[in-house]
Amino acid sequence: MTQPKFTPGRWESAGGAVYAGVCKIAQCNAEEWREIIAPEAAPFPLEDAAFANARLIAAAPDLFAALVLTLATLNACGGNTAQEREAATLAARAALEKAVAS
Repeated sequence: MTQPKFTPGRWESAGGAVYAGVCKIAQCNAEEWREIIAPEAAPFPLEDAAFANARLIAAAPDLFAALVLTLATLNACGGNTAQEREAATLAARAALEKAVAS
């Protein structure tokens, strides 16, 4: 897996904004996203970090679904089949790749 270039740190949402620490990285309203940016302190070129932030936001539903599947598979009563473990692993890997792909 490639090294992620998205803005590091804890991300939080407040209203229609997404923050990484004290830096706003995205702003949206009910109709559309208004902007996705990278803070000036990003460890990568700002355009790379902004695009990586956008990919991470776009991958969020897949990451969530992969985590749900992974937890359900790992916590299933009666043991997990190799097929269930493989499906959970593939979903998690695909979601992570979507988040960091160039």
